[in-house]
Parts: sequence; C-alpha cells; structure tokens
Amino acid sequence: MIFYDSRSWSSFLQLDGSVLPRSFVASLPSVVLAVVGKILEHNDVINFGSTASEVNRHMHNVVIYVILMGTLLLVRLLFAYARYWSAAGSLQQMHFRMYEACSSALAYSAASKAPQEEIRIFNHVLVRLFLLAALAGVRRTCWLYR
Repeated sequence: MIFYDSRSWSSFLQLDGSVLPRSFVASLPSVVLAVVGKILEHNDVINFGSTASEVNRHMHNVVIYVILMGTLLLVRLLFAYARYWSAAGSLQQMHFRMYEACSSALAYSAASKAPQEEIRIFNHVLVRLFLLAALAGVRRTCWLYR
C-alpha cells in the first residue's frame, strides 16, 4: 500500500505498492505483439488490409469506445475510493469505541474495594486484552496478512 504525502508530489511517483508495475507486466505482451505486427507490416511481410481512409471512417467508433471505457473506469475508481474511505472511517470508529470501553472499565475498577495490587494487575490484563482485540480486528481487515 502506498502512503501518500499531500505536501510532496514525489510520493505520487513511487512504484513500491503501486499497481503500475503489475499493469505494465500485464500489458507487455500486447505491446510486443503490436510492435512486431507494425514492423512486419512496414516491411511488407504482412498486410492487415486497412487503409487510412478506412480507419478514419470508423474513428468515431473508437472515440465512443474510449469515452465509454474511460467513464466506466472513472466510476469504478470513484466507488473504490469511497469504499476505502468508508472502511478507514469504520476502522477508526472501532478503535475509538474500544478505547472508550477500556477507559470506562478502568474507571470502574478504580472504584473497587479490592486491594490495590489486584486492581493494578486487573488493569494491566484488561489493557492487554483490549490491545489484542484491536490488533485482531486490524489484522482481519488488513490484506497483507491473508
């Protein structure tokens, strides 16, 4: 995952955690095939049978296709962005509620009539259990541990 720094443009150019290397590898065979086909057509080894007037006549189909695919990609990207921020907000809310629950339990234990040593041990165990529960929640949502 990329952690972006809003004060620096260089963070948008980093490749570690980016989708760009994977998409480059996925598109490489198509690019090689297109370049080889163009070289073979240029050397008159293969004739694909399309003239410039034919391509220009059907260019509006290509434009419509590019506009539709661009719009579809943009909509999907916006939905993914909204889901990401919704999940990040829910995770933050979960941490806040767990912190509230733990602090309330610690406040109630301070009013106990038990010996101070037992209260201290209980508080330590309680905080550790809440930290483990928070860690389990983060680990379950994090894609790095799957």
